[in-house]
Amino acid sequence: MASELNAIKDLSTICATGSEVANVVFQLRQTARSASFRQELNDLVIDIADSYGVVFDNFSALSGFNTEQEFAECFAGLAAEYESRYLLEISKPRAFSELTFQKNLQFWKLKESKTRHPLLMGLFARLKAYIDKWIDNDLWLAMTIDSFFKSSFQIIKTTESLLEKDSELGYMYYCSSLRCYKPFLTIIADNKNLLRDEC
Repeated sequence: MASELNAIKDLSTICATGSEVANVVFQLRQTARSASFRQELNDLVIDIADSYGVVFDNFSALSGFNTEQEFAECFAGLAAEYESRYLLEISKPRAFSELTFQKNLQFWKLKESKTRHPLLMGLFARLKAYIDKWIDNDLWLAMTIDSFFKSSFQIIKTTESLLEKDSELGYMYYCSSLRCYKPFLTIIADNKNLLRDEC
C-alpha cells in the first residue's frame, strides 16, 4: 500500500502548489496595467504550466476508465504506452524548471515587481516564495512529480499483473488506486489552463 499512499500524497501536493501559483498569477494579471508586464508574467509561468501539464497528459487517460469492460479492453495498451515514454516524461519537469530559472532572473528586474502597494507586494512575495522553493533552489515540484511517476509506475505494474490473472480483481484494484487520480487531475488541468491564460 505504500505506493498508493505516496502517489496520492504527491498528487495532492502537486494540486496544492498548482492552485497556489495559478491563483497568484491570476490576481497579478487582473491588476496588471501594462501589457508588457503581463507578457513577461506569462513568459515566466508558461514552463511551470507545462510541468503540471506533464502530469495531466500522462494520467488523464489511465485514470479515466469507468467500467470493467472498458478497463479490460484498453488498460494494457495505455500502460504499455506510459511505460515506453516513462523516462522521457519523468525528465521534463526538471527541464522546465531550468527554463523558468533563467526567466525568473529577469522577471524580478521589472519595475512592477518592486511595487509598494500592500496587496501586490503580498502577491509578488507569494510568487517569489513559490518559485524559490518549488522551482528554482530546491526543485521540489520536479522532485514531487518524479516521486509521483515512480509510485504510479509501481501501481501500473501491479494493475497489469492483477488484470492478467483476473479482470475483476484488476479493476477493483484500479478503482482503489489509479481511478482515484481523476478529481486531482481535473484541478491540475484547471490550474494549468489558468497559468496559460486559457480560461
